[in-house]
Amino acid sequence: MRRFLSIISIIIALTAHVSAADVVCTPGTLGQAVGNDTDATYLKVSGAINAADFDFITKKMTALATLDLSEATIEVYHGDPVITGRTDFKANTLPEYALAGTNISQIMLPNGIMEIGEGAFLGTPIKAINFPSSVEIIGNSAFVNCDSLTSVNINCEIIRDYAFMDCDNLNSVVIGNAADAISKAAFKNCKSLASLTLPAVLSVIGNETFAGCSSLATVKFPDTLTRIGDRAFYNSGIESIDLSNTYVRYIGQWAFANCANLRSATLNDNIATISQAAFFDCHNLATYNTPASCSTIEQFAHKGNTSLQTDKLLHNNITAIGDYALMGMSHIAEIFIPESVDSIGNNAFENWASLTGIYAPNHFAVPRLGQEVWKNVDQSKATLYVNAETCNAFAVTDQWKDFNISITVGTDNTIANDNAVKAHFAGTDLIITADLNIALASVYDSWGRQYILVQPHSDNITIDTSAWGNNIYIIKVILDNATTASFKLSRR
Repeated sequence: MRRFLSIISIIIALTAHVSAADVVCTPGTLGQAVGNDTDATYLKVSGAINAADFDFITKKMTALATLDLSEATIEVYHGDPVITGRTDFKANTLPEYALAGTNISQIMLPNGIMEIGEGAFLGTPIKAINFPSSVEIIGNSAFVNCDSLTSVNINCEIIRDYAFMDCDNLNSVVIGNAADAISKAAFKNCKSLASLTLPAVLSVIGNETFAGCSSLATVKFPDTLTRIGDRAFYNSGIESIDLSNTYVRYIGQWAFANCANLRSATLNDNIATISQAAFFDCHNLATYNTPASCSTIEQFAHKGNTSLQTDKLLHNNITAIGDYALMGMSHIAEIFIPESVDSIGNNAFENWASLTGIYAPNHFAVPRLGQEVWKNVDQSKATLYVNAETCNAFAVTDQWKDFNISITVGTDNTIANDNAVKAHFAGTDLIITADLNIALASVYDSWGRQYILVQPHSDNITIDTSAWGNNIYIIKVILDNATTASFKLSRR
């Protein structure tokens, strides 16, 4: 009999633990309506409530797991300090920190609610949430540390800073077309996020928005995107980037730094700024193109990119290579430095252990160097190829002079494409012809020593080389329109 009574007592206790309350109230009267049912795990509220009623839920209904507000409205509050110590709260807004720290795992929001307030669900075990179409704003830190939340479908205009930060099990995020920007760190450190749908009208991805999202491998960037903020994908799992059909013009500092899985980045030619360290320590990045509109490789931009080739890294619009910009690319044996480059920063080529050749044949001025540009490079095993006119200048300039310096010739793409200048030997006669008059022609030996300089002002010239003993000659031609061509020719 005693055993039977004990079982009945347990059943009664369990029933009490999962008790439900269904109340109708006016603003500020929820406590009275609930009465002795403060241990309820389910509460449905009809009528109108305000911030004072949420204060009652937070402080008195500590066992509450399910809150149904689908038939309620949230009214303005002005009175004694509640929740965060404030005395004023807006209507149609889930108040700031209204349910933070509670045990609520399920909620049905009012149909007319317009805003989820700052920190409203912070640290709760909420498992899922359906946002009514009336919601326009999700506030700062609204769902921070909601580790039971696995998916969200959002179609509001504004997602504020840190809104879903540190939601460890958030796997799927769909953001509808109401939003054209995602604010700072909105999904930072959501380490399980694997499925992401961005708005088709998205313009801005804010600072740190997806930083630390280590499971995020694939992102489809909408065409409308114009800006990717600082550290936006820092230390994320992204594997490829395709911005070729977007309007992106700015990539922020450290935007894709420490992305160990990143293997390719295809950028559009309208990007004006790729900020410092944007691709820092992306060890597996092998495919990359510097946009034509970029004139600077910023400091630390490609530090540690040990899989990257340089054929599309430096182009003829690049004027400066920043401090540590290319540091640690130990796999590169040869590099061509465009004639547009006039300055190279501190430690820019540090630890290029495999470097054997540097080509600067089109430079007619020696680029300025910062400190320790070639640190840990064995310059005695590398050759610097320059033209005859600047050979001596390179040979007496600190850091450059430590290479083995050799004369070579550059190429002018315009000349190469239309064959405006041609040169050949007929016996010992050097014959040069051009489509325009030749303003100046110079002939050098392979060490850069000048044999002759002529100013024929005609479209052809013959130079007798019989008195010269060398068989390799460097010829530089300047036409009347200032077009330049250089050749290296062998006399047989």
